Amino acid sequence: MTRTMLRYLLAGLWLTDGFLKLQPALWTVRMVAGTTQSAAGTTVDQVSWLTELLVWGSQIEARHVVHLTATVAAIELGLGALLVTGWWLRGAFVLSIL
Repeated sequence: MTRTMLRYLLAGLWLTDGFLKLQPALWTVRMVAGTTQSAAGTTVDQVSWLTELLVWGSQIEARHVVHLTATVAAIELGLGALLVTGWWLRGAFVLSIL
């Protein structure tokens, strides 16, 4: 595979994930509650600091679900657009790793 093909593949992944984040079901507190309930079952055997971190994160997400979803979708679509257009490639690749 050439570097250009890898760049387009990575851009496609970012764009696909960004567009999937725009689904109406992901913009509701119901989605957060479902995720929190499934995570709660896995926190039983976790260390206390990890359980506290998961609970803290889910509480923040439940309060700001629209803002967080919009921000993440915008970042992912932006990274995909940067990779497709070829602008600021090095920065886009570094942000893709983070």
